Amino acid sequence: MLPSIANTSNYRRNFIELAFFSVVWLCCAWFASRAPVIAIDVILIALVIKFLITKPSARHLIAILILSLIGICIDNLLALGGFVSFANGDDVAQLTPFWLAFLWVFYIATVPPIFARLNLSFGLLAIIGAVGGGSSYWGGAVFDAVALSTPIWLSLLLITMLWLIWFPASVLAFRKFGVQ
Repeated sequence: MLPSIANTSNYRRNFIELAFFSVVWLCCAWFASRAPVIAIDVILIALVIKFLITKPSARHLIAILILSLIGICIDNLLALGGFVSFANGDDVAQLTPFWLAFLWVFYIATVPPIFARLNLSFGLLAIIGAVGGGSSYWGGAVFDAVALSTPIWLSLLLITMLWLIWFPASVLAFRKFGVQ
C-alpha cells in the first residue's frame, strides 16, 4: 500500500510535492542534453508515483491535459519565435521535445494545484510565476536543456512576462475546476 500524502497537513503535503517536483526538474534539466531518454523515464516514473499516491479525479485529469497542452503551445511559440531552442540529446529540437512535453504534464499535475490550495492573491501568484518561470528557463540554460536567444535579457524578459500571466492563470484554472 502506498502512503497517502492527501492525509497529511497541507503545509507538509505542499512541501513534499514541491520538493519532488524540484528533484524531477533537476534530473530532466541535467539529462535533456545528455540522455533525453533518461529524462523521459524519470518523468514517467514520477508521474506514475504522483498519480498512484494522489489518485486525481477526472476533473483534475482534464485540467492537467488542457493546461499541459497550453504550456506545450507556449514553448512551441517561444521556439518558433526564435526566443528559445530545446536540447534533445545531441540534437536541437525545433519544437517541444518529448522530455519537455512530459515535464509540462508533471509540472501542471504538481505545481498549480499546490498554489490553488494556498489561496494566494493574483498579484502574489504573478510575482511567483515571473520569478519562478524566468529562473526555470535560466536554470535550464545553465544545464544546456534550453538555449536562450541573444540578447538573452530579451528572451528572459519575454519569458518572465509570459509567466507573470500564465502561472496565476493556471492556478486560477485549478481553483475553477475545484481541484484540491
